Amino acid sequence: MKMHPCKPKAYNSSNMKNLIIKKSLYSLIKTMSEPGGGYSGVDPVVLENDGVHFANQAVEHDKTGRYQMAVFYYNTLPTHQKPQEKQDLEKATFLLNQAFDEDENENYREAKELEMKQKIKFSSRKAPVSPKPAPKQTNEVRRPLGYGAFLDDDDNVKKNSQPVNSGAPPKTTAVPRNVANASEYVPFMSVDTKERFAFPIQFSDKDGKLVLSPKQKQKISKWVRPEDFCDSPQIIYAVSCFSIKQTIVSDCSFVASLAISAQYERRFKKKLITSIIYPQNRQGEPVYNPCGKYMIKLNINGVNRKVIVDDFLPMGQDGQLLCSFSNNKNELWVSLLEKSYMKVMGGYDFPGSNSNIDLHALTGWIPERVAIRPGSQEFDPDKEFRRIVDRFHKGHCLITIATGELSEAEG
Repeated sequence: MKMHPCKPKAYNSSNMKNLIIKKSLYSLIKTMSEPGGGYSGVDPVVLENDGVHFANQAVEHDKTGRYQMAVFYYNTLPTHQKPQEKQDLEKATFLLNQAFDEDENENYREAKELEMKQKIKFSSRKAPVSPKPAPKQTNEVRRPLGYGAFLDDDDNVKKNSQPVNSGAPPKTTAVPRNVANASEYVPFMSVDTKERFAFPIQFSDKDGKLVLSPKQKQKISKWVRPEDFCDSPQIIYAVSCFSIKQTIVSDCSFVASLAISAQYERRFKKKLITSIIYPQNRQGEPVYNPCGKYMIKLNINGVNRKVIVDDFLPMGQDGQLLCSFSNNKNELWVSLLEKSYMKVMGGYDFPGSNSNIDLHALTGWIPERVAIRPGSQEFDPDKEFRRIVDRFHKGHCLITIATGELSEAEG
């Protein structure tokens, strides 16, 4: 499947002008209202005139088909960045909410630890945090990470009431694992919904940054986090196939799979996309994590597996993301889902795939391929079309179409 850049739409000039003026005034007033916004003491009338001037320039260039210049004037307005204090407040609030959740689940030790991290986050600017004392030397052996996760509650109580000594090493449970591109992805289990997402400092993936494609390497300026380019980052404002924008990553089949899954969720009100992104609130909706850690549940080799990613994204020299993103720049679900899938596949230097594999990974639905063979006795085009249309409208299937090889003239 090939995806080609489309010529920008020619908007009604009057509507576009009104839209840009509204956006201009909103951005300027918003910037003025923030302390240290860069416009303190400036006459609001001057700012309003600047906004109107930029809007007029954008409309004039749009009329004459000079779309790049129109976009330039549209984006000339001062961008608003959150003060560091506000970012710290968001992180502290997230830590505190996580602590409340742990407390309600009677995980008191975890709740206390999160509360202390939240306090440290606020006090660290005024006074250095004292280093932790060295742990006492004991004969106890520390349990391996995840030990006891597969025991019953009664067994956990018994295990926790007895120290483990060096003479009796703990028993471990074999977990089916999947190794892809030198990374290990364990099956997603119910205990993983309690994954730790809150940290006093921002999370960075231990596996490092994803490998970039040659085109990305030529254009990259830096790796950025959402707060570097978003006014008010959120995971999802509205799930829509129309908001997905592909850039220079050669993953058109994945983008098509993502779009059709988003369309299905919006049409049938069944969570295909929102249910696989973590952390989530109590309504099962994915939430923005200012600490930068996310977990995506993908079906790899027939098993739901947990894929951990941070929120670093590649930014080009022109200020545009070099990965797929949502047209709503404050929305992150497109970029995070693509990043998690690209991580499993070895990085953004992705040779391409097909929707059989991609849709199965996103949804877990079993793929079925239909080979179109005109003139074959085994292929009845009318019958097959009726079957597809019937199941599509009932919500029983997701459909994508691959074009196969295209010549330059056809493309």
